Amino acid sequence: MRARGVIVALGAVMTTALIVGLLVGCEVKVTNPTGAIDCYPTVLNFETDGGSAEVAVVTKHGNWAASTEESWITVTPKGGATDMTVTVTVKSGKEATGKVKFRNSQGYCYLNIGRGIKLDEEGGEGEKPGPTDDEPDKIVGCLPGVFTIGDYTNTVGRRQVYFSKGNLRYKEGIWYFAEHQWEVLGAANGQSEYDLFGYGTSGWKSGAKYYQPFDDSEDACDYLNQNLVNDYANGDWGVYNAISNGGGKKGLWRVLTQGEWSFLLTGGARNPNGEPGELAGAGQVGDVNGLILLPDDWKTPTGIAFYSFAQARRDDVMISADSNGKSYWDFWGAKNKFSKSQWEKMEKMGAVFLPCGGRRTAFGYDPDEMKYIGGYWSSSTAKDYEGGWYCQSYIQAINHSGRGHESRAYGYSVRLVREIKPKY
Repeated sequence: MRARGVIVALGAVMTTALIVGLLVGCEVKVTNPTGAIDCYPTVLNFETDGGSAEVAVVTKHGNWAASTEESWITVTPKGGATDMTVTVTVKSGKEATGKVKFRNSQGYCYLNIGRGIKLDEEGGEGEKPGPTDDEPDKIVGCLPGVFTIGDYTNTVGRRQVYFSKGNLRYKEGIWYFAEHQWEVLGAANGQSEYDLFGYGTSGWKSGAKYYQPFDDSEDACDYLNQNLVNDYANGDWGVYNAISNGGGKKGLWRVLTQGEWSFLLTGGARNPNGEPGELAGAGQVGDVNGLILLPDDWKTPTGIAFYSFAQARRDDVMISADSNGKSYWDFWGAKNKFSKSQWEKMEKMGAVFLPCGGRRTAFGYDPDEMKYIGGYWSSSTAKDYEGGWYCQSYIQAINHSGRGHESRAYGYSVRLVREIKPKY
């Protein structure tokens, strides 16, 4: 049965993993992302004077090989055809962390190594706290804008968040943010680096058939069908994983709920003196289309103009609903077209850009969709549709609904937020 799921989406009209990672240095250390090969133990700790230890390699698919990027780590032997024990030797030196990758034809696993740095059983530095200061320039990976999220009718339970500096990415066990807000990967199935994910594919073994960030299926029923909160919070990419350039600890980030996305797009509730859509619009940064969200205390930089959804409504703008959204982006690309240098000024004032990144499916990837379609997962599942909710900027955006439900099997973008101290 084909089912439907929840994301936050930008673009044209749409039909509608056990990875245990913690930051070590600048890398997230992953024990076994594929299950095709294992090593025991998965973590080795040495003093700064080095040493050696034996590690058992269990291969389920024949020939295997070991590799490392660290000159101070050696593995003997470097490969084999059956299960065997290898010797891992660490040279003396200053504090450092590294890893050994064991790979066979079907997958790989990592051995995490600390020299003078004690790693916990999941490969993370258990003794170093993450950032606690609430100033955005002191929180790694945050943009400076403050956004209030909550419901529409009262201030009870409202919170404030910072957005991450770019979309979430994954490559061989490492989770990280894109360096710039306008950067997207897209690309076809079979790639080694991803920024389009199926619903709830944080790597947490949720009980769903598919839970890895690189998984592909045409059936949404293969993916988690729960809200990514409470007992299922680990299905949230930011809750379960340490982001290597985002503070380096689990639980620092999360995705917004469907209601929180709607609150941001509506805008009027965040700005009592304004009206719905005053703090949101669409446009282009460079040649990349996307949704633009403005912070609570927005001040447009000198020499730059911004055209909001609210203004489009006041101007009675009507855009034809062509199949690929070209008319929509032709309009907004002309109204809000920013060079990268102009966007840097917008970003310094707290603006958020959610670029169109297309969508990845089990049937392939259409590069043209990157021009017009962008979907951003929420933590809310649309159970009536066996799917999940998303936020979108095309068609619905002028009327400020900006959300819908999509197949949980589709790969869409993820933009994380980090909560700060509430002012309410």
